[in-house]
Amino acid sequence: MKSKIQISENDKIFSTGVHLKPVECVINKKKQWRWVAVGFEDDTFFDGEIIDVCDYAENFNELMKDVFI
Repeated sequence: MKSKIQISENDKIFSTGVHLKPVECVINKKKQWRWVAVGFEDDTFFDGEIIDVCDYAENFNELMKDVFI
């Protein structure tokens, strides 16, 4: 029998290559909880190419380092 795990709002979990944090947000005027990536461990890909991404940024374009699409 599996034991239940308790995760609080301030905890993070790890999925293959990414750290996730629960965040309450509003989507289409409805409150929801979503997992949001807060850190990366391994390579990140776009269209089969390795890209270097930032964990956070002041604007959308700064989320990707040296990526020219």
